[in-house]
Amino acid sequence: MNDCGIGIGVAGRAEDAVVLLEPFIARQPRNYELLNLVGWGLHQAGQSARGIEILEAAIPLEPGNWMAYYQLGYAYQTIGRPTEAIVMFEKVLQIRPEYPEILRELQILRKRVEHRGGSPDVGRWA
Repeated sequence: MNDCGIGIGVAGRAEDAVVLLEPFIARQPRNYELLNLVGWGLHQAGQSARGIEILEAAIPLEPGNWMAYYQLGYAYQTIGRPTEAIVMFEKVLQIRPEYPEILRELQILRKRVEHRGGSPDVGRWA
């Protein structure tokens, strides 16, 4: 099941992956990998609100797994919620310190928030 969805998602067909996999959430609501796959697919398919909701539901299932935080960070960033993106990316760094991609994204986001008049340390290691 996951291999098929991952393949479709990687092939740029997020909508197809979501159609195939979303029905499984009702049967496996505590499947962390499934929730991540569907949540990210929904976001990529332009259904960010629903995708974020599903990704947020995945976190309590495996709070020590960085993937949902990573995907939520990018989803929040894409929809213009930099403060929430910062919090999620900092969670990634708590689990995977010195992740170069995330360090770069945090630098960009903090500058954006600071430029808008917010605190550059919003959510720091929350």
